[in-house]
Amino acid sequence: MKKAERTSGPDFICIGAQKAGTTWLYDQLVHHPEIWLPVIKELHYFNFARPHPELAGIEEYPWGGSISRMRFLKERPSLETLLWLLRYNFKSKDAAWYRSLFPKDDFRIRGELTPAYSTLDEEGVRYVYESVPDHCRIFMILRDPVERAWSGLKMNYRWRNEKIGEDIESLRRAMLKPTNQIRSSYSNTVPTWERQFGDRFRLFFYQDLVNDPKSFLASILDFLQVDSNWQSPAIEEHSNADNNRVKIPEELYSSLATMIAEDVEFFNDRLLERS
Repeated sequence: MKKAERTSGPDFICIGAQKAGTTWLYDQLVHHPEIWLPVIKELHYFNFARPHPELAGIEEYPWGGSISRMRFLKERPSLETLLWLLRYNFKSKDAAWYRSLFPKDDFRIRGELTPAYSTLDEEGVRYVYESVPDHCRIFMILRDPVERAWSGLKMNYRWRNEKIGEDIESLRRAMLKPTNQIRSSYSNTVPTWERQFGDRFRLFFYQDLVNDPKSFLASILDFLQVDSNWQSPAIEEHSNADNNRVKIPEELYSSLATMIAEDVEFFNDRLLERS
């Protein structure tokens, strides 16, 4: 894309899923010479501008307050980063502001990765469609919905510096809270994005990342229409790794799989379709 033709806004967005390798992916893409990413991985614009009704007022922004977020300057120290952080932290937040976060004078394709966008309902996804350029590509990485929910639950416990309990009923209730369950609701999420974005929306699978990280990354680069033969220097990194190897109890897995059977079936069907 020539500079003269560039519009403001992202060329791609990864919408999740949470606990499906998006931090690892950011750590790869940020090194690619044809890709620009913000110094803050997750911009969290759309999920606060148009939150899911069940999550409105419940979820908090993960990176702290505006002053605290200036700490990201040390990650990429430059005048450009300083100006970007000032715009991100202190300007009024609307669709025009969001588009302004992606530099028009950079030859690279521009994108962001915010897993919370997978929680958007029909109205929220429509707002994304209306806010981004008409060439913007959207993709999502799917992980077994029960395993994803379990990993998300463990992450929440880590954030609170708490040990995960052993009471099955308490764990079941925690995993079915809207903030966790909606993120595994693939049977609602995926069709909603597909209806709005059509062939500009693509699914990838966490198991492919686990099995063959290089091929997985290459498939995403191919979708983004950049050099897919590029070799990432961070391919072996285990970003945001779960050092707490507590596996989900079989009883809990079976119970949850039954309760969200529609999402499990949807995931398995899409997994088979890609083979």
